[in-house]
Amino acid sequence: MKKEIKIDMLLAFLSSVMWKGITKTEDNPSPYVCFLSSKEIQMAESDGCTPTNKVFEHNPLKDLLETIVKTYFADEERHWLESWGTDNPESDYTEIEEIYDSTYCPEHIYHQLRILKELIS
Repeated sequence: MKKEIKIDMLLAFLSSVMWKGITKTEDNPSPYVCFLSSKEIQMAESDGCTPTNKVFEHNPLKDLLETIVKTYFADEERHWLESWGTDNPESDYTEIEEIYDSTYCPEHIYHQLRILKELIS
């Protein structure tokens, strides 16, 4: 997954969180976040607020996603492969990347876990 796609996913989430409960008016400008380094940001939620610098030593969202992926990825990958193998018994494969098709069983949770795994890598 390209860096731009990862950033877009995270910004879409961040935007909805930042704007929750805020109505934009001429007197109430947009909240902002300025990235100062890989671990430090500056943010202000409204006009008149003193911008706040925050330093993050840990990344709890990434930790949560890693836990979810580690817990479920192998089992869901195996389940998806078993389904694929049942429908394609003539194929011989050794690596999932040789056969991976996001259109096969598109509702399978394995596809979302693959995306999450790429996001946190």
